Amino acid sequence: MFLYLSDVEQGGSTVFPLSTTHEGYNGEKLVHDGTVNTPGYINTNEAKWCCNDSSTALRSAPKQGNAVLFYSQGPDGALDPYSLHGGCPPVKGEKWSANVWVWNRKRPDKSKAKDGKGK
Repeated sequence: MFLYLSDVEQGGSTVFPLSTTHEGYNGEKLVHDGTVNTPGYINTNEAKWCCNDSSTALRSAPKQGNAVLFYSQGPDGALDPYSLHGGCPPVKGEKWSANVWVWNRKRPDKSKAKDGKGK
């Protein structure tokens, strides 16, 4: 989950360049074909285009108090390459945000932590 801790006057969206099912997507090619095969990487020029308001990329605007929840793995635990996302730079203002990692597995045993009490 990605949390927005501040408003940004302009820019600063979170972009999902491989999404093709959202409202407003017109079928344009946002990234090159190989992007889905390189998880975690997007070409710099393509990232700039996806952050541009003229593209139809799925973007979530930073609004203080809002959050974006998305899954980066499928039910089998395999990485979902279509969850590729990135942060567009703020054009005007500052962006403050935070990540909350949610695991769909049993939490690790903390009794083996340094102090033996899980702390």
